[in-house]
Amino acid sequence: MRLEDIEEFRLVRGLPRAAISGDVLAGVRNLNERTEIEPFLRSILPDPTETPHGSTEIADILTTHVTCGNRAQHAVFVNKGKSTKKVTAKAVSHQLLELRQMKGLDLLVLLAVGEIQDDIKRDLMQVAMDAGADYMIVDSVDIARLFIACQKICPSDGAPSSTASAEDAASRPTSP
Repeated sequence: MRLEDIEEFRLVRGLPRAAISGDVLAGVRNLNERTEIEPFLRSILPDPTETPHGSTEIADILTTHVTCGNRAQHAVFVNKGKSTKKVTAKAVSHQLLELRQMKGLDLLVLLAVGEIQDDIKRDLMQVAMDAGADYMIVDSVDIARLFIACQKICPSDGAPSSTASAEDAASRPTSP
């Protein structure tokens, strides 16, 4: 499955992979998983439900707000930001083990700004096959395409746009 296949990500269809410059990729590789990537994705999907990060976390985003072929999908997103320069099976295995236990998943998404190694691709594909689910591997180029198309990052340097930061901050619930 490709990024373009998700209806909520349809804006990316007009932005080819070849349009992403090295400067944009450098900016995307500096995105923070918790404060930028996840909030941007939640605002695009839209799914404001925040999953607490910690030992009970199964995935960064677990949602039914993904549509493929006019059908709602039960999707999980495992996101890796700037702190994971090389995304390996060792770095993500704990999350994949948790996903193996979930029944009824339709789509598993690995989304990473770092270098996605072959071993994690292999393991993600196996977990998806075992679950009877589709999978998607979203690299830094596709992240750039999505976030530029949805106006979350600057199209010239990949830095979070001030508009995206203000909108995302305004949409987050405030603590009493």
